[in-house]
Amino acid sequence: MIEILIPLGSFAMIFGIVYIVVTAKHRQNIAMIERGINPNTHSKDKKHKNLKDGLFWFLVPIGILVAYFFQIEYKMEGPFPYIIFGFLFMGLSLIISYMIERKSKEETNNTLRIEE
Repeated sequence: MIEILIPLGSFAMIFGIVYIVVTAKHRQNIAMIERGINPNTHSKDKKHKNLKDGLFWFLVPIGILVAYFFQIEYKMEGPFPYIIFGFLFMGLSLIISYMIERKSKEETNNTLRIEE
């Protein structure tokens, strides 16, 4: 009997989390409509999302490859180098994408100032 409770509890928990997220987003959109704000125009800037995703999916496997060579060179056992270098290159990808986004915003602001 107890063996079935774990999968049922897992599915119930996943359903609950998804339900809460969806209803919270719906309530937020309704509140924005009531205040006269268009919810579609208020969304986050997704201009650089592809850049961030691309850097992430490019640099994390490179980090895992570096960890593989690191593990062979220093004869390390276990998954420790893979975890460390995976997270290291993940952070590196986010920092690079932030710097590119910031530079792009500065250039946009400079062109707006020149036109004024």
